[in-house]
Amino acid sequence: MLKRILSLLPLLLIVPALVNAQSYLSNLSATAEDPLYTTYAAPMHRSQFVLDEGYQFNFYEPGNGVDFETDTGGEIGLAVKVDGEVRYYVQQMQRKPTITLSYPDIVQYNYEPFAGIEIRSTFQVYSSRRALQDVSVVNRRDSAVTVELYPFIHKNNGLSSIEQAADRGYVTFMHHEPADGWTKGHGVPYVEEVKDLFMVDRMPHSAGSYTSLGSPPQQKITSTPSTGIQSSHLPEENYAVEYGRVYNSDGNPSEKNPPQAQQIILHNSSGAEILTEMAPKWGDSDPNIPGNGWQGAELGNFQHPEIKEGDTFTVIFTDMVSGERDELTHSIPSLPADGGIPVGDMNLSPQSYPAQPDGFEVNFSKDETSASIDWQVESGLKYDLYRRTESRKGRFDRIAEGLTEGNYGDFNLSVDSTYMYTLIARDSAGRRSPHTQPRGEIVQTDLF
Repeated sequence: MLKRILSLLPLLLIVPALVNAQSYLSNLSATAEDPLYTTYAAPMHRSQFVLDEGYQFNFYEPGNGVDFETDTGGEIGLAVKVDGEVRYYVQQMQRKPTITLSYPDIVQYNYEPFAGIEIRSTFQVYSSRRALQDVSVVNRRDSAVTVELYPFIHKNNGLSSIEQAADRGYVTFMHHEPADGWTKGHGVPYVEEVKDLFMVDRMPHSAGSYTSLGSPPQQKITSTPSTGIQSSHLPEENYAVEYGRVYNSDGNPSEKNPPQAQQIILHNSSGAEILTEMAPKWGDSDPNIPGNGWQGAELGNFQHPEIKEGDTFTVIFTDMVSGERDELTHSIPSLPADGGIPVGDMNLSPQSYPAQPDGFEVNFSKDETSASIDWQVESGLKYDLYRRTESRKGRFDRIAEGLTEGNYGDFNLSVDSTYMYTLIARDSAGRRSPHTQPRGEIVQTDLF
């Protein structure tokens, strides 16, 4: 909507009395399972009936965003981007929203869109003309991470007269607010065409409009090898998750998180397609390397070809700090693997293998139809280049193998797609290096 002003301002200046409040409503831990009324409106002493708007906090529907919705003015949303992946829908969240404070005009809540990345927010309907939201990000990981926030206004049937002032951090637009029968019948003055202002309290890196919010993560379609019948495996249903313990050479469990630890997973010993530690599980939000002495991965992410009973897979686990590594190969006993596929322990030890390639860079052409990929070459090594062409992270197709030069051109790209690249070196014995951190991405015109 915003039929009034939404700005990212510190709300503690507005409602300081709530900071030390000891009442029950200031000390909640409410989730989607709790009976909490979550529609917020201006308090009476700051209300003007003509322009009042109620905001419903929709934080409980898996296929919706963590949004504040209005009847006619649209919805206020927030998307979060980490390592090239955008998360907006509730079902994508590592930890679903929890409300910690709720009064008729104000709500405080938190959630984790990604493991170790917490969003804390306060939303207040300050008056009939103004709503404010304060958003902060807390990094609970062991290393620095870049987090991009996308606050936005959305309305299914569109907004009109949109004017952007990216250099000043705001957007103006119009929306239609029809009067109800009671308002007309009682002769109450009203405004039908409302001009709105959406602004942030610091200069955004960019601003723009978009064609749609995209769709929630779609179901995965796989074939049952014995029958050829297609069956659906929804993102909330794990299909074939391999898992096992990981121990350092000193016998202690490995407690490294990415990027200090990483996976490369091969299908039937082929390097034509790989999964990495960022590949998603379908039925839970646990990361592949959670840093608690375990590793795992959803093998159903393989697409070329899809997995079938009797296939083998190889997990290469590398501690990027100590350089220790282990590699294990296991078979897929049955599908779907309802209880997962236990693969036993991985015991890391010092090993000889090529180092992670240095100087890996990706630059797109001005028209975004080609990419130039460069890296530093080590004598005696060959390089395999992988590309991701979908928004789901962690699955890469090999587009070039056995490269000996430190550059590659990728042409005929579509500006409607998202491209990420990673590189692996191989020595004469076929041993693989750790993969480089993914680089690239053409930003789509569609927000997601």
